[in-house]
Formats: sequence, C-alpha cells, structure tokens
Amino acid sequence: MALSKRGHGVVHVTLLQPRTPVFSTLSHSYPLKLVASTPSTLSIAPTPLASPSTGPNPPIRPDNVPLLFLVSHGGGLLPPESISLTITLATSTRLTITTQGSTKIYASPDSDLHAVAAQTLFATLSAHSALWLSPDLVQPYRDSRYTQTQIFDVADGASLGV
Repeated sequence: MALSKRGHGVVHVTLLQPRTPVFSTLSHSYPLKLVASTPSTLSIAPTPLASPSTGPNPPIRPDNVPLLFLVSHGGGLLPPESISLTITLATSTRLTITTQGSTKIYASPDSDLHAVAAQTLFATLSAHSALWLSPDLVQPYRDSRYTQTQIFDVADGASLGV
C-alpha cells in the first residue's frame, strides 16, 4: 500500500482463525517507522460457555499479543515534521505498542521559529479487542514546539491501557 502522506502510518490487526492476531496492514512513511516484534504468547483458558452476559457467541480469546515498536528516524522530530498513526483492531484482537526510547523534539531551525512538531494517534478498538499503549517519554528540547493529539474510539467490551 503506497502512502501519500509523509509521516503517516496505518496498522490493522485482524484475527487469523481460530485465534491468532496478525497485522493485515502495517505501513509507514518517513519519519515514522513501525517495527513488529515477536508476539507474546498468552496462556489460554478454555473458551467460556455462552451466558446472558456474553450472549450466544462468547468472545474469542487470542493466543498471542503482537508487539509493535514506533520508531522515529534520528530519534525524534524536527519541526515542522509530524507523525500520524491510524490503528484499527478487529474483534477479539490484542496489540501492545511501545517505543525504543524517548522521542526527542528538537528546536526549530532559525529560519522557522514558529514551526511545530506534531504527533497524532487515532485508534479504533472493535468489540472484545485490547490495546496497550506504553511509549517512552517525549523529550522536548529548549525552544522546541510540540503538539500531541490522541483519539480513541472504543467499542463495548474493548479495553484500552495507556
């Protein structure tokens, strides 16, 4: 998939039957880099029986949790660089996202003192999915400018940890 927007990434996690979450889409463009790592295996208890609270189709418990690292080339952002990430988790999937270190926000070059570095995250969590977002700190340098936006659309039964 070709990306038309610089610094944009797209992540779709879907369930490969019977219960293996996989990256069906994993794309990125400079200065953002997405690096998938070995998933963490979960110990699986037997699938619960249907009950009034789960309905006739209880949620599937995945057998692993994919791990994704967000990396910025050069270790940070130089204004006016920006990163935008769109994440979609299908029903009953899991995902852990972290970074490989702090994201540095460098001061604007002398030619553009009002330039701003930006990070935007939009995540859609379907029913019974779970996202754990645990990045290292953002480290702004003196005279740097930075803005961050995070939007989460969390369906009933989904879980989010930030």
